[in-house]
Amino acid sequence: MTRTSPGFALRWCLLAAVLAGALACTAAANAGGDAYTVRVTAADQVAARGALLRQSDVGDPALWETAAEQPDISSALRCPNFHPKVSDIVVTGAAGVRFRQPGLVMHSFSEVFRTTAMLDRGWLRSARSPHYVGCVGSFARHALTPDERFVSFRPLEVPRIGTHTEGFRTLVDVTTADGPVPVVIDTLRATRGRTQISLTTTIPLTSVPARWHHELRLLRTLLGRVRA
Repeated sequence: MTRTSPGFALRWCLLAAVLAGALACTAAANAGGDAYTVRVTAADQVAARGALLRQSDVGDPALWETAAEQPDISSALRCPNFHPKVSDIVVTGAAGVRFRQPGLVMHSFSEVFRTTAMLDRGWLRSARSPHYVGCVGSFARHALTPDERFVSFRPLEVPRIGTHTEGFRTLVDVTTADGPVPVVIDTLRATRGRTQISLTTTIPLTSVPARWHHELRLLRTLLGRVRA
């Protein structure tokens, strides 16, 4: 069966550390005016790269297409009713990588902040907003390609792995030559120290039961690599 690979990378533009490692900042996200302060340092950039998914985590390199990705860390996820202040939060390192093979795409992102307090501040500003989850869901709904039809979005029950942990699942129908294929996009985020990790996995719905525990194991592995 052939299928188009979902282009939804769910890179969360660190909502002051809340949306870290990832959400691609769209025009809507950039429209708020307030932006992260970016002061990248060589040491924290190395630390960010060191906390990414590696080839040894996914297996035979002959089976994977691999590419580096650079998170857009200049802005935060925003909606009309969700626009927390982020300009007082400093990002000092950010890195990303994508692994892809037929039927499976994984995006790994990491961001390092100047202080742990800044990272925590971002999480609190989101967690305290009743509109945060709805804003994330709205982004998921509108970030799809013409070949993808939105079906549902929901938070995931994720065991506490780092200082902060959260997860979301988006279900879409992807158009293929054989008809629509239900595809799941899982995004997991966790923090340790000054670093936030994001792991997004895109797989057919039928593969979810076999992959879920593997996703959690990979998230723990990534947190174990945090050095900042």
